[in-house]
Amino acid sequence: MREVDFKKGIMEKIQKEKIKIKCSSFFWIEKNCWRFLLIVAMLGGAMVAGLFFSFFKREGSYKALSMGLSGIKLFFSIFPWDYILLFLILTLLSIFILKKVIFLGGRNSLRTTSLFFIFTTVISLGLILSLLGLENRIKGWHDESFSDENFVVGKVFDIYEKEAMIQNHSGKNVRVVFDEEIFFPYKDEYAQGKFLRAIGRMEHNDGDADDIFHAKIFRCCDED
Repeated sequence: MREVDFKKGIMEKIQKEKIKIKCSSFFWIEKNCWRFLLIVAMLGGAMVAGLFFSFFKREGSYKALSMGLSGIKLFFSIFPWDYILLFLILTLLSIFILKKVIFLGGRNSLRTTSLFFIFTTVISLGLILSLLGLENRIKGWHDESFSDENFVVGKVFDIYEKEAMIQNHSGKNVRVVFDEEIFFPYKDEYAQGKFLRAIGRMEHNDGDADDIFHAKIFRCCDED
């Protein structure tokens, strides 16, 4: 009897105040829209993470860290800070959307396992996209790379006294000249086909003449 009176009272309240009741399909659509936004935010975060990981593949940039203070300064001068910021924004957005999805599902608390799932999923997808060569298909706004004016990397194909001939990533020959105080200890047979990285100053030549790079610091001879 009390249950009947209770239901009757609710219906009278709804009719009196003209409260509009939303149909169940509205809540289904709303929940799935939030789920779709969650997928979009996570994929966006994964793409940003993939481009960030690609930065370390490009020209072996992390190896500049082993070239002393000059290499560290050079590395952090082109570090993709904007990717880190965007990744954090998209991750926080994913967490916010996940909260909405959980709330619409009848719960009001976000578990630690859910946060861990989002973070690991985004990072894992980012690594996969990086390995698949995402940077070759999507060009981000962070197009900075080590400038040829102060950093050069390439395969050694000839060694002279105080000089090394290398071919850079674009296929151009560069003559690396070492400063007087620098001693290059590697023989031609050992250095050929291996990578040389150097910090210094580029001198461009017109015509068919090879550019000259005056090396102050160098690293040789890596396989990659």
